[in-house]
Amino acid sequence: MDLRRRFGDRIRGRFIPVATMKNNLEAFEWIDEWARRYNRTKAPVPGGASFDTGTLAMTIASTSNAANYIRSEIEFTTSPVPHPPQGRRITWGGGYVVGVPSGAVNKTEALKLLVFFASPRVQARRWTEFQSLLPANWDAIRMVASRLDRAYEPLLDQLPYAVPRAPMDGEWYRALRQSEDLMVAGTLTPQEALERAQLVMSARFEEVFGK
Repeated sequence: MDLRRRFGDRIRGRFIPVATMKNNLEAFEWIDEWARRYNRTKAPVPGGASFDTGTLAMTIASTSNAANYIRSEIEFTTSPVPHPPQGRRITWGGGYVVGVPSGAVNKTEALKLLVFFASPRVQARRWTEFQSLLPANWDAIRMVASRLDRAYEPLLDQLPYAVPRAPMDGEWYRALRQSEDLMVAGTLTPQEALERAQLVMSARFEEVFGK
């Protein structure tokens, strides 16, 4: 499912917003189709807290959310995000990374520390201590695999299909969510909703990436 991944792309050497491309419109039309079957007077219920309290049947979340559910002893199962027959399996990739600031005084030593933190042994030890975010590489995941809750299994099966998030992902999410809520409520059509988000993000892309 390409939704929210393909909202920014490099075209002719520069980043531009591409909210209104065909795949995104089809995704919003699919959401709108389901909205017409239910109560259009309400925006979609926020997922996390409602799922925690048992008032929402399903939600799209991450492995860190899964860790919270496990600690709270919430019974749940996981599966891939549905995709149309002509589409392809896809899931969000992302998370926290270790980096060396460009202005670091001791870059060589900082790079060595980066390699240390990213090593399988340290990643596995970190997970053993906190058991929240999954380790950042396959070797570390294999080291802790026998101790992972079974709920992680379908999530790990999806890792080969992970793709990077869109440029300025956080701002995209807010712009799209606002437009999606208006669409679900029947105020905007799918095309109008995406054009609204496109207008907002076009200004931000020019501000960040230049014209």
